[in-house]
Amino acid sequence: MNSYPNRIAGSLLVLLLLVVAIRNAWMSDDAYITLRTVNHLLQGFGPVWNVGERVQAYTHPLWMLVLSGAILFSREFYYTPLLLSLFLSSAAFYVVVARVAVDWQASLLAGTLLLLSKAFVDYTTSGLENPLTYLLLALVLFVYLRRPHSMRWLVIMALLAGLSAVNRLDILLLLGPPLLWTAYALRNQWRQVAGAAAIGLLPLLAWELFAIIYYGFPAPNTAYAKLNTGIPAAALIEQGLLFLMESLSTDPLTLTAIVAAMSLPWLRRSGRTAAIAAGMALYLLYIVSIGGDFMTGRFLSVPLLCAAVIVARQPLATLPRMQTTALFVVVIFLGFANPTQSPWLSNATYNVAAIDNRGIADERGHYYQRYGLLPSDRYNRDGASGEMTGSLSPHMYGHCGIGYIGFVASPYTQIVDFCGLADALIARLPAIAFPDWRIGHPIRRIPDGYMGTLRTGENRISDPALAEYYVRLQRVIKGPLFAADRWTEIWRFNSGQNDYLIDRSAHQYPDMKRAAWEAFDRNWPEHLAYIEDSGATSFRGMEFGYQGITIDLGARQHATWIDLGARLPAFDAVFLDGSQTVGRQSVSAQPLVLGADMVAVLRVPAAAAQRGYTALRIIPQRSGDYHLTRVALWEESLVGAHVADLLRLFYHVFYRSERDTRALQLAALEQAIRARPEREWADVPVRYYIDLLKMPAPALQELAQARLPGQKLLADEAGASRLRYLGAVDEPLTAEDQEPGARLRLYFEALDPFDRDYTIWFHIANTETGAEYMLYDYTSLDGTTTWPAAMIFEAPIFLALEPGAYEISFGFWTPASRDRLYVEGSDVYWINLGIHQASVPETASP
Repeated sequence: MNSYPNRIAGSLLVLLLLVVAIRNAWMSDDAYITLRTVNHLLQGFGPVWNVGERVQAYTHPLWMLVLSGAILFSREFYYTPLLLSLFLSSAAFYVVVARVAVDWQASLLAGTLLLLSKAFVDYTTSGLENPLTYLLLALVLFVYLRRPHSMRWLVIMALLAGLSAVNRLDILLLLGPPLLWTAYALRNQWRQVAGAAAIGLLPLLAWELFAIIYYGFPAPNTAYAKLNTGIPAAALIEQGLLFLMESLSTDPLTLTAIVAAMSLPWLRRSGRTAAIAAGMALYLLYIVSIGGDFMTGRFLSVPLLCAAVIVARQPLATLPRMQTTALFVVVIFLGFANPTQSPWLSNATYNVAAIDNRGIADERGHYYQRYGLLPSDRYNRDGASGEMTGSLSPHMYGHCGIGYIGFVASPYTQIVDFCGLADALIARLPAIAFPDWRIGHPIRRIPDGYMGTLRTGENRISDPALAEYYVRLQRVIKGPLFAADRWTEIWRFNSGQNDYLIDRSAHQYPDMKRAAWEAFDRNWPEHLAYIEDSGATSFRGMEFGYQGITIDLGARQHATWIDLGARLPAFDAVFLDGSQTVGRQSVSAQPLVLGADMVAVLRVPAAAAQRGYTALRIIPQRSGDYHLTRVALWEESLVGAHVADLLRLFYHVFYRSERDTRALQLAALEQAIRARPEREWADVPVRYYIDLLKMPAPALQELAQARLPGQKLLADEAGASRLRYLGAVDEPLTAEDQEPGARLRLYFEALDPFDRDYTIWFHIANTETGAEYMLYDYTSLDGTTTWPAAMIFEAPIFLALEPGAYEISFGFWTPASRDRLYVEGSDVYWINLGIHQASVPETASP
């Protein structure tokens, strides 16, 4: 199995890895976060980010310690991490292709997978912990696959797995199933197995003990910063899937190889490799659950190494040559399917600075020109010696990319980033609720007075509760290690007993608007927007942005319907009883448009309606500027609802309700509509009527048809009814209108097929001067040849007129034969539209 050809193939493949890895060698900005800590450790300040604060700003303790040991001897901060990464990656690569592979063909295929994978090559360097993870993982799997199940090898596997966990805790998801498989094979020696597990946990337990004693917390500060975001689990899962899809687009070989390798053990009924595949599946599920990462491929390079291990265990020498050749062709094709970002085809000019709309970046392309090994720009060498500059004042860096700027700063320069990666207080504050959030970049609000606190040493935080929280946190990260009050606070923080001091809502929604219910329309017809007047500019309500708005409803409400007037494409409605959330509803559909009115009706969650709620919070799911005009609450009985309110509710239930109770709700609403006084229908805008008549709801059509004011039947000279005039509305002039005038929209129902022979004429009289005009031949069909019978149509009209008030009438005729349409039952062949205003377009000069 470990044949001479394997070793020869492995050695040649390692040389190829070194070639491509050196060509693509680079340092990520995040690597400099660890290097600042290493620098401080070697300078005698301890493994900290800001001197005087015991905060673990790095995620990978073992990698930090290995780097510290290497740099202790080299006293150099750029080439040392790169050389160390190349050595570790090459060693891991050799273990897979020369020691794990069953034959030289399998060695060659596994090596080709890794060499052509952008994810693997990108993170062969980068200054991050991936190379050390590669080697530890390769060694564990080598022992697992190539050594007999025995207590001795289980102890070695457990120790290597424990070291892997110190390097990066989530690697246990990958290694757990192989360890459990080995333990199961030795189940008759369960006491020794338990002892081996305890020995394997020693490195992790030792580190956690140190972390709690020194830092006060078991997890790195970055974990608190990146996991304490408040992003819903469903949104994270969606982002995690996008992370995988982005990888499939940027680096198609990597994810394809992972999925294919996961299926091989089940097809070949190999229990040992099936455990590896199970670990890969767990790890992928974990990646998806946390939203993936902002670095393309970073979290996929490690499962890809597992995939290469599984491939290396397949006896390709036994396959027909054509099948083996086909495998290599597919791998090579996928490896070069995206040639613009292939590590083999990129050179010293490689530069992919863009971040895609999913917030995921080609991190090597983003930083290669600054921190790459081969580019002509040697900016990355400036801090290679760890020279210290900076000032004594705290510096708030308005970004999450704090690595290099922190590395070249003085240890006495306090770097405060608004993501909280290296700041203990900021990391524990809720992230701002931002619809366009980027994974790995939780933006937080810097508390008022915090920067002054850092500069002066006096607690100037304006929020009293947060100021007390800060005092307690300072005892943990600055107080004497073994002081009794420090350990009291360590317990309180890690058990969540200090969390009550943080007003989560205030930090998640610092710019949320707040308003009393009285600021909004609560029923018909208060809102000026309902008036069919294009000149109406005064609106009730309030504008708000992506942070949303909270409406104080005063007393506790139990309404089951909430009718909102807002153009919100997707939002969350949160029902509050005081400060406590009693219900939440996510609305992802576009609001309905009834006439010109936005209709978004909420069905209040039963538990919230039963308990009662005192406030309603509207949180948009997308960035933008919004205007909320109406907040109408209705009980199930709909007592006091105006007919227009009922029409909106009917419209919403008809088009949006998918529940079994839809028919019952529509029947109840129809009954309520019929019961309203006839006079209320006069308040309903023409556009409401038009939309109601278009609905495939005969009963409602009948009601609207019977009550539509101003409608007229138009007949031809033979007395045959041709059109029903439904009404007209004024419309504002648009940017396309280059001259003064008036814009109207006329609505009709075709009673018979209506063709383009008929055109519209207008009689216009200036109400001030008395001047009269006739305008002819306006097309009535808006580009169509015929209006089919029983359909509703509209005719948009622009009349070029000088600014002023005009009385306007219109009629239909055929220019060729001069046939007219008459108001049915009379000899009147025109319809008076009343007085309308002509104005100047905003973009035109008078």
